[in-house]
Amino acid sequence: MKKRVLVLGLFVLISLVTFTQNVYQGTVLYHQNPEYPIEGVQVSLFGSDNQLVATVETDEFGGYFFDGLSDGTYTVRATTTLPGAQIAIQQAVYILMYINGLYQFDPIQFLAADVNGSGSVNFSDFMFIVVNYFVFHQPFPAGTWIFEEIEFSTGSRDGNSLGGSRIGDVEGVFVPTGRDIINEFIITERESVSPAVNDEFIVPVYANTYSDLVGGYGLVLGFDPQMIEVIEVIPFGDNAAWGILNNQIRISCFSTQLGPLEAFDGKIAEVRVKLLQPATESFFPFNVKGESQVLNSNGLIENDVEYAMPKLLANVSQNVNIATLYPNPASFNAVLSVTSGAAIYADLMLFNQIGQLVMTHTVQLSEGANEFDIPVEELQMGVYQVILRDKATRDMILSQKLIKQ
Repeated sequence: MKKRVLVLGLFVLISLVTFTQNVYQGTVLYHQNPEYPIEGVQVSLFGSDNQLVATVETDEFGGYFFDGLSDGTYTVRATTTLPGAQIAIQQAVYILMYINGLYQFDPIQFLAADVNGSGSVNFSDFMFIVVNYFVFHQPFPAGTWIFEEIEFSTGSRDGNSLGGSRIGDVEGVFVPTGRDIINEFIITERESVSPAVNDEFIVPVYANTYSDLVGGYGLVLGFDPQMIEVIEVIPFGDNAAWGILNNQIRISCFSTQLGPLEAFDGKIAEVRVKLLQPATESFFPFNVKGESQVLNSNGLIENDVEYAMPKLLANVSQNVNIATLYPNPASFNAVLSVTSGAAIYADLMLFNQIGQLVMTHTVQLSEGANEFDIPVEELQMGVYQVILRDKATRDMILSQKLIKQ
């Protein structure tokens, strides 16, 4: 009789323990889109006393699972260090439309739009994306990612999906599971210039669109600081903001009235530059980065925008047939050998690795063979650029690297 009571007691105890152990599972989705689960998110479970119970990581399907839970009320929160993608300047348009009552946000969109973390969405969020973030690359005060929270009570095995978003990605387009992103736009040549070293000149940048009603734009121009120095930027639009950061000119301009800017003639910016080193071949002074966007008066992206600008031409002297430099590397002297078809004067220049002129003098070339010594003994070891340029025409005769060992 005692054995039967003991066995029955153990059975009741085991049944009670089994009954009070609960499970909870759910998924983390980008903007609650079932086609875009987020892998690698840290999902944490907190008890009613706000104490951490457990943390798991989402799988490739965005799924997570908690088991062994006692009866009670819990809160699910998520964090991640995933990089995501850069936020496009068009996202600011949705905030402007929301402020003007033309667009409604769902809960995850509202969280994504509150880039300054104030708990509301207003004009300061719009301006932060357009100027602070896009032009000056300042991080969002609200952080990098935002996730919804879920509160549940035990008894339900399956949880609701938990939405997440990159801060600023109001539209939910920058999916962290991967997508093709344009690195640079193709540029077409429009006009050309043949500057000499230290010449200052204007580079017009064109954005050819199908409409002259432009509502805003974000333009990013990359450049080589060893070749050109940016002196002045004149962007299109009265309220344009611009800055130079990490060898990029970054410009943004928007109509805050949700309409077109002043009449757009295709010239999106003018940049005054100085040529720092001779060009050995023709090149575009800027490349247009893929995060650049032109928006129409309705705030939609203009597709198939064609960017154009002048190409900087490298002039090669027609008077010189052969020009060589030896020995290379050199320790004491290098010899410049030039065969000229005419008697001319030329500027012989030597630049260091950061584009500073370390030697210059004028040489006279006779018709036929010529040789000139270039003393390098006093120079520091490194790579130098030897330039020989026709003094009268400014045409390039030779541009070659010289290694001082």
